[in-house]
Amino acid sequence: MLLANKGKYYEDSDILYSAIYGRNFYKCTDRMVQDPLAGDEGRGNVSPLLVNIETNEMFFMKRVNESFEVMEKYIQKIKNPPNREDILWPCDLIKLETADQVQCELAVDQVYSYSHERTAKYDNLVALFPYGGYPVCENGSRYLSHIGELSWKNPKIRNMVMQIATCVKNLNQYGYLYLDFHFSRMFFYENGKIYLNFTNLLFFDSAYKTVENVGYFNEENCTYPIEFAEPAFVQGKQELFDYRSQNYSMTAMFFYLMFGRYAYDGKLMDGYMDDTEREHYEKFRDYHKMPVFIFDPKDDSNALGTFADEQQILDLWEETPGEIKTLFLHTLCQENAERTGKDRTASPEDWLKCFEKLGWYAAKKKNSVTEEETADEGQ
Repeated sequence: MLLANKGKYYEDSDILYSAIYGRNFYKCTDRMVQDPLAGDEGRGNVSPLLVNIETNEMFFMKRVNESFEVMEKYIQKIKNPPNREDILWPCDLIKLETADQVQCELAVDQVYSYSHERTAKYDNLVALFPYGGYPVCENGSRYLSHIGELSWKNPKIRNMVMQIATCVKNLNQYGYLYLDFHFSRMFFYENGKIYLNFTNLLFFDSAYKTVENVGYFNEENCTYPIEFAEPAFVQGKQELFDYRSQNYSMTAMFFYLMFGRYAYDGKLMDGYMDDTEREHYEKFRDYHKMPVFIFDPKDDSNALGTFADEQQILDLWEETPGEIKTLFLHTLCQENAERTGKDRTASPEDWLKCFEKLGWYAAKKKNSVTEEETADEGQ
């Protein structure tokens, strides 16, 4: 069978068909491309560059580590995009004849375990993303390496925290739950504005707003970032992802950014090495088993010691505005982290209201969606 379009004829075997839109037909070009956001940190993984036969628009693909049973969820996401200025978003799906029909090493999920090797077998579903026109930006890990001290006093850190809270709030307003709190998934413009990579840890559920934990966290093929994961989830006490999971992880990340220390990295973690990726992973596997906040006023079993770097963090905490302390104490206390009490987790809105009260942030209305602006950095 031949497919004819604009005077050109294509063999049926050369055509990739949209799983959503009947008139979307694609053909692989001779080029292989990296993820345009990953840059030189893409570990050499590539995708074929595709062209839409009708429009000549260019696309790259990522494999979806999901079964066809959840294909409808991806279709729902594609048909209900959030603000694309905030996040990379797929625009189509292709159901391959076989998994090896095309050479594609990019994937929607990311492996966070120390091996960085994918042991999961991918099915035949791939998501398509527009190629080209992306902002010049760098991922959060690299961005953090040159913006100064991890401290709430650093204006660039304050802006980073506010950008993350604003972006997560915007996704929530579109009905999406975001759980991939890892700096490699976050990209920043030179002016500090955030742009998120698409992830398998982003869910849309207009009815229940809860998604089952289906084994994202395991040692051999961990596709859930462990550092800021909710302890109740890591311990197996929580079987559903929900907004509480999201807001806990977001707040735990904020604490690290604003104090340069993980929330439970106190004297209970003494003796754990953290010099290699394997040691780091093994440390945090146990870290969540004893989530005693280092500044818990009722339990000093995990308090910081007297080393100079620890004293700096203690001094920084003493100078911290009370509004910020309250949000951290409520969210990161053991009772809340393990879900043994009432939900006191700070939401994106809670954080933005706090920053606005402190004069760090200003909000203004823009049409039907709220647009946030960073307050004068000199404040």
